[in-house]
Amino acid sequence: MLWETEDAPYWFADVEKGLLSPVETFSEKVDAIIVGGGIMGISVAYWLSRAGIETLVLEAESLGNGASGRNAGLFLPALSPLENPEITRQVLTEENIHADFKITGHLALASNEEIWEKICDEALRRKNSLIPVASITRQECEDLLKLKINKAFRGGRWYPGGGLIHPLKFIYGLAFAAVKHGAGIRTGTKVLGGAVAGGNSSQTIETNRGKVRAKYVVWCCQARITNFVPGFNNFIKPVVGNMFSSAPVEKFFKFGLAIDWGTVYWRQTDDGSIICGGDENLQLAGQKTGKGLEFVLNEVFPTLPPIKVSRRWSGMMDYMIDGKPIVGSLPNQPNQWIIAGFGGHGIPAALGVGKALTESISREMLDENLLNFSPSRFAETV
Repeated sequence: MLWETEDAPYWFADVEKGLLSPVETFSEKVDAIIVGGGIMGISVAYWLSRAGIETLVLEAESLGNGASGRNAGLFLPALSPLENPEITRQVLTEENIHADFKITGHLALASNEEIWEKICDEALRRKNSLIPVASITRQECEDLLKLKINKAFRGGRWYPGGGLIHPLKFIYGLAFAAVKHGAGIRTGTKVLGGAVAGGNSSQTIETNRGKVRAKYVVWCCQARITNFVPGFNNFIKPVVGNMFSSAPVEKFFKFGLAIDWGTVYWRQTDDGSIICGGDENLQLAGQKTGKGLEFVLNEVFPTLPPIKVSRRWSGMMDYMIDGKPIVGSLPNQPNQWIIAGFGGHGIPAALGVGKALTESISREMLDENLLNFSPSRFAETV
């Protein structure tokens, strides 16, 4: 059975709803419990199980039902080694996962002079870096897209290293690979409270399907982490994003695009559907565009045919107040780990972060690539 409702994200149409169905009850003891079945939780499960650590994923709904399956499928790696696309490419190849992953480039259009100047500065700084970007004029953007662009735009940021991926195929493919390596996955399993410490370094998690004990607990449930680790209430900010997919149209966009730093973002799939999200109140030349996200693209590209919306949905992203993700062990709780705050940019980092966290758990010491994201920066307040 497929996900047929109009408020289900576009990606769910390609995935059977009954995959990895929950068991009725269970009472288990494992080495590690992961709370959350998004891309971060599944990535950690994959690497832990590959390392021979008996792992169980607890997901209240279905895999990828949160932000991981409600995005545009943009793959925009940053300079961090954790986001090296070769990690993703290697795992997809090794595990024979078909997630429609491809490096296509990415174009961000500057809607005002200030953004354009920042793009030019960044392009100059990164001219000789391993992952360069280029500042290109509006005319060059039009030549690249073969579309007329609203004259309010000054130019664009061309990032050759940007890519596209089917987020749900990525999650489910990785989940089946994790199961192959020995991981257990329990969807439809709601965690009812925080971890309760017991003897012999064990912790107990109570769920609607029974209790589970483990040495390690990894919280990978975005802003919902505050339901179980309330000390982070003041540091994690949930933000709701709205999205739509269009009926299939002629192929206009061969790569991902955005306005500014992601005020609006979109891509087109192989079947011609446009997947778009962001702020429908974008202003061009001091004037608000249209009456909804679907009207924004027609304002940006005057010759683009009217867009007919086929699905609408929303998703929640989590941001840390200092703008950096948080990854590591909880203050004074060395066997409880946390991943949060990727703010809609978790897919490129997922496998790198999952691998680094697995190595951290195995050595009981935070990997050097994660030190900048350590929860210890909030230790005094938490």
